[in-house]
Amino acid sequence: MNIRHHNIVLFVGYCAETQEVVVRQEGKHIFAEKRERLLCFEYLHNGSLHKHLTAEPCGLPWHICYQIIKGICLGLHYLHDKNIIHLDLKPDNILLDDDMVPKITDFGLSRLLGNGKSHTITQTRIGTWGYMAPEYLDDGVITMKTDIYSLGVIIRHMVKGRNSADTTDEEVLANWLIRLEKDPSQMMRQQTTRLLFETEYKEQIKACMDISWRCTLRKPMDRPTTQHILLTLEETEAKIKSVVGPTPPNAGQLQIAKFGPWGGDGGKTRDIRMTPCHLHSVTISSGTIIDSIGFSFTDHYGQHHTTGPWGGKEGTNKIELGPSEFLTGVSGTSGPFKNLTNVVTSLTFVTNTRSYGPFGKGRGTPFHIQTQNNGRIVGFFGRSGQYLYAIGVYTNQDARVARIGRPLGGDEGVLHGITDLSGQQRSRGGGPSGECGDSDDEPNGDFAKFGPWGGDGGQPQDIGTLPCRLDRIKISSGLIIDSIEFSYAGPDSQYRTAGPWGGHGGDNSSFQLAGSEFLTGVSGSIGTFNGHANVITSLTFVTNARSYGPFGRGRGTSFHIPVQGNGCIVGFFGRSGRYLNAIGVYTAPKPEPKAGGDEAVVARIGPWGGVGNALHDIAERPHRLHRVTIFSGTIVNSLEYLYSDGDGQQHTTGPWGGCGGTGRKIHLAPEEFIVEVTGTFHPCAWDRTIPSVVSSLTLVTSTGKTHGPFGTQLGAAFQVPVQSDSRIVGFFAHGDNYIEAIGAYVKKLTESSNR
Repeated sequence: MNIRHHNIVLFVGYCAETQEVVVRQEGKHIFAEKRERLLCFEYLHNGSLHKHLTAEPCGLPWHICYQIIKGICLGLHYLHDKNIIHLDLKPDNILLDDDMVPKITDFGLSRLLGNGKSHTITQTRIGTWGYMAPEYLDDGVITMKTDIYSLGVIIRHMVKGRNSADTTDEEVLANWLIRLEKDPSQMMRQQTTRLLFETEYKEQIKACMDISWRCTLRKPMDRPTTQHILLTLEETEAKIKSVVGPTPPNAGQLQIAKFGPWGGDGGKTRDIRMTPCHLHSVTISSGTIIDSIGFSFTDHYGQHHTTGPWGGKEGTNKIELGPSEFLTGVSGTSGPFKNLTNVVTSLTFVTNTRSYGPFGKGRGTPFHIQTQNNGRIVGFFGRSGQYLYAIGVYTNQDARVARIGRPLGGDEGVLHGITDLSGQQRSRGGGPSGECGDSDDEPNGDFAKFGPWGGDGGQPQDIGTLPCRLDRIKISSGLIIDSIEFSYAGPDSQYRTAGPWGGHGGDNSSFQLAGSEFLTGVSGSIGTFNGHANVITSLTFVTNARSYGPFGRGRGTSFHIPVQGNGCIVGFFGRSGRYLNAIGVYTAPKPEPKAGGDEAVVARIGPWGGVGNALHDIAERPHRLHRVTIFSGTIVNSLEYLYSDGDGQQHTTGPWGGCGGTGRKIHLAPEEFIVEVTGTFHPCAWDRTIPSVVSSLTLVTSTGKTHGPFGTQLGAAFQVPVQSDSRIVGFFAHGDNYIEAIGAYVKKLTESSNR
């Protein structure tokens, strides 16, 4: 049986040897076979979990404890899914790797249940006292719930400590808060620490205590399965996310941005798992080129990490940053070496006090990464094999980064008068309501350049005039994106057309942005096609009113270009040849909404859930909803509805999602409309590729009727915000086999629309 999982210790191989030896038996010398067997497993530097457990709660920070608990649950779920009972689950048999990821080991007592078997009985009770389930000790009964009992004991020891019989849950929570406030490695003010505890840690600790209690119930049938345990943890995380947003509000934790990498595309991808907060040291090995790089950093929880070397031999040139010293810039060159097309050939590091280097001989194309506005570089990522092929940087959110040189995967292009800031090219331009104005206007907004995303084939494509408003986009696509063409207005309010960039294949699709409509995001995918390593295989465009696409079949690696805050996308650049190889965007301040018009009264709100897979949307602006069909079981499987547009034409859209569940049709009377939509969503425990699924939906109409809940009300709750003078007239959603996320079109009631 092939056992391979992130939380199971890796079996590397084995040695088996048989020798004939001479032994004496009954006064005679005879030949006998001597057999030796040796199993080889991966070596984990941080040892076992046992050394971190004492009479008190686990000596590790809580976020590490939670990571370990969840990892053990995932590993055990994997074993149980393959009908394997570990039978000796204990802290000594939980090993920790360099990133404190737990891995279950020692399968000497494990049992494999045959197909259809739920238990087995043994007369020999072997195990570790305190971790063995009562039914196993008393009657020799072995089931999956035997491991669950052991898991509960481990979690209890981690959360409460070994001597925890008389400790109440309130005392446990208070002890963890005290530890968090006293831990100097947390580097956070007291009010921030308490906020972190109240919004995140407290819910996790309470969930783990509840799981531990349920796992150690005396009757096996009362204990949860690993799937139920994981669902509890996922629901807890979803609940936290619904309160604090996608990232915890850690004031001591800066948001992080990635820029680059610069160099070639050889070797393997190198990156770090923990979010870096402070860079401590950089170690370089170099000669003619850069052989390797390694570095040490502290994450935002205060944990120290050492990464690398990425590349060949370990370096001897070590840069130790002082207590108040930080990295503000990195410059270097990339070029060919021996039979390799592109490697990093030199590096120089600049801090707020001095510079280090150059390392390497510096032949090739130069690049430069310089932070501004008191920003700092806090970590690296890139590609390496025998040498360092490419390097990129992590910066704190406040860092504005000036870049010179082309990052891996595309060519930035050049636009006169634009300099690089915040990892983008930016210019200053101004005019009322986000219009560019003429070149003499006093600037009042930032114009930026992001990307590109895709491959480095074809030729660079760019525009020669600063774009101020996007007007129309034309896409030619089939299996991939063959070409893109667009029209835009410049600072002089004159419209220009760029493209088509790409070939002549595919079917043509175009869309015109309405007067108050603007582009807020672009998503797509990058993949291989007809021998071309990286081309754009799909594109979807999202505006403040609706979405267009997807165009292309979308096979490959996904990317998403959201525009945060008060911005919108006003133009594109990229690379193209026979196909569209790469795409980047220009952004500008969002235009002020214009009063009047039907476009201003329909809002696209949401979505809620996990935006991970296919986006489903409608082609016409909705005016009235007539019928909704929902298929559901334990979750919401699919959605279909009938609506009419502003011209009175009816459209049926869907079903979006899969084919499971039981269907229910909701017919709305002529004067009835939906005024409230509520629901729940939680992470998908059975498919890790799906971020979340919508687990329930409830619809309320203007007549007071409540339809639902459809599905099971588990996970984080949400409600579509609808004012008293508005109604829901349509939906959009994400998902392939289920409804993973849902959003709504909300129309404000006016005299002209209330008909």
